Order: sequence, then C-alpha cells, then structure tokens
Amino acid sequence: MGCQFIHVETYALIGAQNRQGLSRRSLRDIQAELTRQPYASSHVAAPLQPNVLMGSMNDAFIVAEWQARTALDAAGRKYRRTSPALLAGVLSWPVQSIKLNDNSSQFERYLAFRTDTIAWLSRKFGDNLKCCVEHNDEEYPNLHFIVVPALPADRRMSLSTVHPGIKARQDARNAGASRKEIASAYTRAMRNFQDEFWLEVAQFHGLTREGPRRRRLSRREWRLKKAHVKEIAKLHDARRRQEAELIRAGDKRVEAVRIQVVADVKNKLVPRIKAFVEVRDEQAFQILTMKQKLSHAADEIAALKARIADIEPRLEKISP
Repeated sequence: MGCQFIHVETYALIGAQNRQGLSRRSLRDIQAELTRQPYASSHVAAPLQPNVLMGSMNDAFIVAEWQARTALDAAGRKYRRTSPALLAGVLSWPVQSIKLNDNSSQFERYLAFRTDTIAWLSRKFGDNLKCCVEHNDEEYPNLHFIVVPALPADRRMSLSTVHPGIKARQDARNAGASRKEIASAYTRAMRNFQDEFWLEVAQFHGLTREGPRRRRLSRREWRLKKAHVKEIAKLHDARRRQEAELIRAGDKRVEAVRIQVVADVKNKLVPRIKAFVEVRDEQAFQILTMKQKLSHAADEIAALKARIADIEPRLEKISP
C-alpha cells in the first residue's frame, strides 16, 4: 500500500523568516490555500472547492485571529504577531485520486481510513479540533485539519496545549535542560506523535510507519514489514465487515420486533375498536330513535294544543 503521511505545522498572524532564512506562511496564507483562493493555488492544475468534513474553516480562522490579537504571552505582555496562533495538519492517502474514482473497493478503504482518522483527531484534540477538510484536486487525496487552542481566563496563550513537540520543548526548558536536550525532547515527542497515529489508525489500513529508505531496511525486511501490515489491514477489514453484518443483523432483528409489536397492537386494539364502533353505532341508533320519538311527541303536542285552542271558544259559549 505505502507508508503513512501526517504532518503538522503552526501559523501566526503574520509570516516571518525562520533561522534557516526560509519564510514561514501566515495564518491567512494557509487559509487561502485551504479555501483554494486563486493566488494560493498555483500548485494545483484544476483547483476544486474543498469538501468540509466537520466544523467550519471560516469560524476556525476567525477565532484563531481574534485570540492572537487579544492574547498575552507567558510574561503577560501583548502576544507577538509572529507567535503561533493555530496548529494545522495534513494527511495523505497513498492511492491516486483518479484510481479511487475508478475502483469502488479502493474508495471504500479510503473512506474507512478517513472516518477513523477524523475520530482519532477528535480524541486527540477534543474541542480544540475546529474543522477537517478534504482536497480531491491533487494527485493524492489530502485531509487537512485545524486545531485552535482554547484561550484561558488569564488570556495567556500557548500552543503547548495542542502541539506535543512544543509541550515537550517547554517542559525540557523548564527543567533546565541543555539546548541539545531540548531539541531531542521536541524530536522525540513528534516521533511519538507519528507512532501513536500509526498504532491507532494507519496500521489497520495497510500503511507502514516509515518507508524502506527511512528505516534502511533490506528488500526482504521491507517485504516482511509490508506483509505484516497487510495482514493487520485484512484482519481490520474483516472485523469491520463483521461489525457491519452484526449491525445489519441487529437492524433486521429490530425490524422484526417492530413488525411483531405492530401486529400485537393490531390484534389487541382492532377488536376493541370494533366493539367500540359497534357500541357507538348502537348508541347513535338509540339516540336517533329517541330523537324521532321526541319529534313525533312534539307533533302530537302541537296538534293537541291546536285542538284545545279550537275547543276553548266553544266551551265559553256553552257555559251558563
């Protein structure tokens, strides 16, 4: 299949040059690239709008910029515009996008990897994970994620809460470590970050931790490594299929229970409803009969009143 690729980087309000003289992009630069603005998409032949998988890119960058403009540093001074304001990461799937579109099984494997990756990011960063987006306009599909640390009550912001390397470096510095030890702590933390992703996600999808050149493996060792990872991926796929079958079977059982409940309700209620209708109809018939009798009685009373009215004058003439 290939080896995993996951990379994280921090961005500040404004770009700056690092110690090697290379320019660092700003928060808005990475936003422009993610949203495929024309001036930031020269590396893409035919840019497409990103597929937002969770959260909101716009909200993430608004929060990050607002926090960077209002935050304080560790000493309580105004937060520098060149200090990191957010963490952005990118992951890649080692199957070309065009092949995914032509192969349904490969596409399903990618979707499974994508789902597991987002779940892992959510567990890793919690509420600080603001959005995940997908780019399908490059040679390989890429997943991008944005992490914005929560601004504490004292407004002293630090990306050590979301960046494992920065946290390790800060802890080493606070412990009085040497420059070399501080650098080693940072490297070790980032290696652990890569290991964690491989152990919890990548290996289950047939991806190796590193390539053969990186590990300086022989061809035989590399083949054994790939076979091992492939076997893990097969087991994971089998487990996923089994879980899906159990869910489908569960759905069928639920549907069967629902049908049985509906049938039981009908069997119990229908006779009652029929009896109620019969009683209602009988009562309605009785009421109708009584109304008819009352109507006849009213007619008879009216006739009697008319007869009395006719007889009374005659009686008055006869009376002495």
